[in-house]
Parts: sequence; C-alpha cells; structure tokens
Amino acid sequence: MKYQSYQKKGLIITYYIDGKEMVYVKSHDTTYTMEEFEKMENKRIEKDRAAGYRDRKAHCYDKWYRYNRPDDGAAYDEGVVKCVNETHSKKWHDEDEYFQIIPAMEAMGA
Repeated sequence: MKYQSYQKKGLIITYYIDGKEMVYVKSHDTTYTMEEFEKMENKRIEKDRAAGYRDRKAHCYDKWYRYNRPDDGAAYDEGVVKCVNETHSKKWHDEDEYFQIIPAMEAMGA
C-alpha cells in the first residue's frame, strides 16, 4: 500500500469488506473506499503544490504544511521547487532578499 506513512502515524486504518479495500480516516471519522480516498488525496496534493508555488512566488514559505499534513509538506515543497526551477530571471532572484518564512502555529483543536 502506498499510504504506509499514514498508517504509521495512525491517521488511517485499512481493512477489507468482501474483498474490497476500505480506508477509515480518523480525522474525518469516516470510511471511504480506496478509490474515494485516493481521489481526495490527489486533490489535496494538487492544492498543496499550488500553495507552495503561489507562496514561493510571493517570497514566502509556510511551515504549517510541514507540521500539519500527512506527507510532512512534501507536496507543498514540490510546488516550491517547481517555482524556483521555473523562475530564472535575475530580477526575481534579487527580490528574494525579502523572502519570509511563516512560522507554523499549533493546529486548532489538537
């Protein structure tokens, strides 16, 4: 299963009903089929990549994704790297002196 890191962190429980793989997501208190879970995860990953790209364009890095995402911010970092690799103008890199790291806050309700 490609979501072993989620299981290790205790975020999901996988089980089978009549041969069909099911996923119980603790934070949602809901059971999904593996297909539904993968669709949700793919949407989250795309949103996180877009956020990383957008934040890097704005000369920011938001540590919230590092501490509050099941992939430890990997998708967010992919967006940051994509932005850095696409942006090669000297003017943009000169502006980078204003780069800010946004500290992570405690998750609400944690």
